[in-house]
Amino acid sequence: MSLDEQWKYERCYELETYRMGPARFNYASADVASFGDDGTYLDVGCGRGEMLELAIGQGLLAVGVETVPQLCDEDRVFHGDICDLGWPNKTFDFVTCYDVLEHLPPGEEQDALDELFRVCRKVLCMSTNDRNSFLPDGTDLHVNKRPMASWDKDIRDRAKACGAEVRYTAAGPKGDWHWRVTFP
Repeated sequence: MSLDEQWKYERCYELETYRMGPARFNYASADVASFGDDGTYLDVGCGRGEMLELAIGQGLLAVGVETVPQLCDEDRVFHGDICDLGWPNKTFDFVTCYDVLEHLPPGEEQDALDELFRVCRKVLCMSTNDRNSFLPDGTDLHVNKRPMASWDKDIRDRAKACGAEVRYTAAGPKGDWHWRVTFP
């Protein structure tokens, strides 16, 4: 993520109210539960670590990547960039990325999708949307508001190139878009 956008999320996480909402938590936790109790897990843009806690609780070896330094402990949550994750190909059995892509400046989401596909071995779950999201001062957090069909095409093109299967669902009452990519 560019430094021009970075400051927004440092400010967001100063607010106790900035966290995963109940609808998003429900579908994300269902994804994590479906991974079972054996394997490696990466949550990209892990925020306050809600999904990491669930994954660890069910027995997965779990780590997260976060762009906000104050949320990182460099033990379980690593400071990093979704466009350059740094792990070798197919490092993680399961990868999730919930509501991060729409925060990336246009153009960066292509590199981010490439990285998510690259580090995942079995199942990749991700979500995005095209709604507005603002800081209390009116600063727009969602700088990449693309139509669902555009996201869907990018995800399906990548999946097709590697022989993966894609399942799309509308998740949550506000029309969040959710994809599950299963690798061969």
